[in-house]
Amino acid sequence: MIEFDIRNGVLYGANNQKGESKMIVPDNVRRIKSLNIEFDIEELTISENVEIIDLDAFSIGTNLRTIICNSKHFIIYNHMLMNKEKTIVYLTERLLKRKIVLPLSIRKISAYAFAHCSYIESISMHNSIDYIGTLAFSECYNIKQISIPSTYEFELKEGTFESCTALESIIIPNNIIKLGECLFYECWNLKSVLIQNNKIKEIPRECFEYCETLENVELCKSITSIEDRAFYGCECLAKLNIPKSVNKIGTEVFGECLNLIISSESSYVLKYCRYNNIKSRN
Repeated sequence: MIEFDIRNGVLYGANNQKGESKMIVPDNVRRIKSLNIEFDIEELTISENVEIIDLDAFSIGTNLRTIICNSKHFIIYNHMLMNKEKTIVYLTERLLKRKIVLPLSIRKISAYAFAHCSYIESISMHNSIDYIGTLAFSECYNIKQISIPSTYEFELKEGTFESCTALESIIIPNNIIKLGECLFYECWNLKSVLIQNNKIKEIPRECFEYCETLENVELCKSITSIEDRAFYGCECLAKLNIPKSVNKIGTEVFGECLNLIISSESSYVLKYCRYNNIKSRN
């Protein structure tokens, strides 16, 4: 039996201690605020009274194979659960082995929408998308390339591409205004990164941590800070040009970057390098 945390028609979570394989959202639920689809769950049924599913409602759900939706407020199209605003809420089959092409009507991708979909080969996103949620593509192990939508300004949330271990290169276009923490954490095969937008001010905490094969990073000139462990464990990073605008570098930013030589016109950066025994040149 699954225990649900429901308050005033809002579902805040579920406890599946007995390892049930099917979960049915109770009829008295109007809004799903949070629902961790545990690894045992293979089939989820959304009741007809559900009107709202929050953009960050789902998280884990590696073994989910089917979503049955009885609510008129949502549709399932091409294995994707969507609301009336055509936001992709969740991929209904987490073990799907195929290439995903998103419909042109889609504007938003919710948190965890494709997380843990380790068999997906590629995802084609069009340029009308203006929102990608937290951890939306995390642990998509087989995706080698992703083109970030480049029309509307938005920020990349925390861990959006975390552990996409086959990802080889990425261009962050000039419409992206902010990078999230752990954005490319443990993207082991990521070799090349180009950051184009001069509105980005920060390389956040653990952004490229353990990108072990990262060789080439081009930073935009607007960056003022590089936060803790941003490039930690980037063993293949041999050279990095840090803009003169940078006036803050956190702790262990370049830990285990044994072959790194930093170039910069900033006296602050060069002083940081001397203090931390990092090779540098101006």
